[in-house]
Amino acid sequence: MKNVFKLTIGIVLLTLAFSRVGWSQSVHSAADIVLIIDSSGSMAENDPRELRKEAANQFIDLAESDVQIGVVDFDERAKTLAELTFVDDGGENDSTVKDAIERIDAYEGTNIAAGLQQGFEVLSNSKTFTARKAAVLLTDGEDNEQKTLDTYVGNYVANGWSVYTIGLDDGVSVDRELLEDIAAETLEGEYYSVTLDNIQLVYNTILAKITLKSVVLASPSGFINQGQTLEKPVSVDEWVTKADFTLSWRGSTIEMVLVDPGGAVITPDIAATLGINYQVAPTYAIYTVDNPMQGEWKMRITGTDIPPEGEPYSIVVTGASDFVTNFLAFEPNYAIGDTVRIGIRISEKTGDTAEPIIGATTSATIVRPDGRIETLNLFDDGAHNDNAAGDGIYAADYTNVDILGTYLIRVSVQNGFSREIQHQIIVGAIDNVFVDGATLIPPAGATLKKAPNLISAVISGPAGQIDNESIALKIDGTAVAHTYDAVNQLVSFEPAKLSRGTHTVSLEVNNAIETRWSFTIESAGISRFNTLMVLLDNELNLLAAPSLRTQTGDGIFVVNCSLQGINADAHYTLTAKNLRTGAAAISGAAEISKAGWPDSNHKSVVQVGDILEVVLRDAPGTLVAGPILQTVSSIDIRNGYLRVQLTGEDVRPKETLLAQNYPNPFNPETWIPYQLNDPTDVSIQIYDNSGRLVRTLAVGLKAAGIYRTRSRAAYWDGKNESGERVASGVYFYTLQTPEFSATRRMVILK
Repeated sequence: MKNVFKLTIGIVLLTLAFSRVGWSQSVHSAADIVLIIDSSGSMAENDPRELRKEAANQFIDLAESDVQIGVVDFDERAKTLAELTFVDDGGENDSTVKDAIERIDAYEGTNIAAGLQQGFEVLSNSKTFTARKAAVLLTDGEDNEQKTLDTYVGNYVANGWSVYTIGLDDGVSVDRELLEDIAAETLEGEYYSVTLDNIQLVYNTILAKITLKSVVLASPSGFINQGQTLEKPVSVDEWVTKADFTLSWRGSTIEMVLVDPGGAVITPDIAATLGINYQVAPTYAIYTVDNPMQGEWKMRITGTDIPPEGEPYSIVVTGASDFVTNFLAFEPNYAIGDTVRIGIRISEKTGDTAEPIIGATTSATIVRPDGRIETLNLFDDGAHNDNAAGDGIYAADYTNVDILGTYLIRVSVQNGFSREIQHQIIVGAIDNVFVDGATLIPPAGATLKKAPNLISAVISGPAGQIDNESIALKIDGTAVAHTYDAVNQLVSFEPAKLSRGTHTVSLEVNNAIETRWSFTIESAGISRFNTLMVLLDNELNLLAAPSLRTQTGDGIFVVNCSLQGINADAHYTLTAKNLRTGAAAISGAAEISKAGWPDSNHKSVVQVGDILEVVLRDAPGTLVAGPILQTVSSIDIRNGYLRVQLTGEDVRPKETLLAQNYPNPFNPETWIPYQLNDPTDVSIQIYDNSGRLVRTLAVGLKAAGIYRTRSRAAYWDGKNESGERVASGVYFYTLQTPEFSATRRMVILK
């Protein structure tokens, strides 16, 4: 019997299946594996570089000498190209199997059942009766004629053998449901959806799972350009007795060197002198290290012969260990709004069996493209084999997939041994332009003892789509003159001086993506303001403002307004309101008001990035100028005051505008500011990421003016037309009047 656990990711159904037979099973170093590879005519178009062959060759190079590999190809019929053969680390046997793989062609239709039946016959001929047996089937299409599930895998199920299925899904017509069912029916079978960019990574992952001798320590992927050098860290623990560092790419040339935890650089030229095996092929390179040093290794890769559009790459690092900790299958790419199932299977080899590890402490750390770090606890609920005590499979859902880029997932395992493994998922196409959140300097959320000498980040994506003119770097809302290393895609800025407190960095590329992150500089002395003063010009000499900051211990922040084109002899009331907190301070012509912004929680009443709304009214209360919005910068915080200039014209906007909603991201409600230069009917439409209308906010007839405060801006409670809360993700809002239309982006995080 079996139990199938299904998870919907976006509009895609991903099935992870696990057997009720139980985890305890015979484990031997030997394994018999048959590679069943689609040779139908569609492969000529869907895999023109024959990367499926390169992936199979890499599979052979990574296999130990006690593994037998056979090869079956299938189109309308199936044929055995190589019987089970022990691999021998590059010797004659390897050549025999690789020659068989080379004979795979692309012709005729697709008969998956025939391929599986032929693979079963190859495995049945094995003389190593105690070896674990598994088939790995790759296809890009649908079976010519559907059969019953028993026809496909009945023999495998009866013998307790596993079938791993791979769907090459680069926009082609793969029968995903069938492949999922085939894998789910067999012991430990699993389905993988792949593209040409990660096909080799998936083959390597499957090899690690079949042999039960390896743990996948890291499996990042990304994009590299000509001349670019990237470093990918890998943590190797004391339980790893052998490690394979593998780099794969589509074509061209990428060079790789290793840097061990002691800082020694290992190149292909000197690897053999250090007892390290190095193998290289047209689309991959492998370093094999026996008894690797414990600590952080680095894979340093350089694009040495890359086309102008760049080259996708994938990395997988596997290690031999008695503690086996491997991720469950991920999708090759995700879309904004998808749910990502983060799961890990943990077992320990004891003698001839592999037992699930129960009661381990596991947690995932997710480094997002914007540098924000989130954590997620993983739980073993035993649901996959009806074992209330657990089955060694720890999992949870990550739902904050709201921006394009790479999400680095690190899972920590504690249970008498300590291990960290990592994987990198990509949201959007692998060749999209995005910022790598793991490269931010200073790191997002960092607290620094002193001001940094450098602020920088690495952009990933085709070099031809990025240039210095398309990049905007802002510190605390102010644009700075950055530098851009086009080869390594490094954006950097060397600040002359930054004050104590929190600073926000904004990096925009092509007016299409924006990454924001913050860091804090520690310093003794005043770091916050307890009181806000709002002053009209000539009421206080601004040079005296810093001295006021010591009168209450923590200080006073001053908003000073000068008037132009307004009768200076009249009596006015000036109001400044912090849109973050909703608190306000009021000043008359004859007095200074300290009301409105108390520091009861010992938090600053004004911070870098706060938006202050300033309004001027005359004695009867008539609006004279404003509302004017001013963003507090780090310079304002350092000075202790903010200067605002008001004119009578400020009361009527010169143009109609749609502003950014606040807060953003938000949960569950937000306000949408706008301004009108003429009275008009206003409506705001909200769409999801697929362009479907979610909600219409019928604002109605509005006078000319600025609608930015919470009492005046358009309000959305995060619900659709039916009154249901919408899911996390990216949404778009459009301001529509008879004469004007504009659209902006917003994000719901839950």
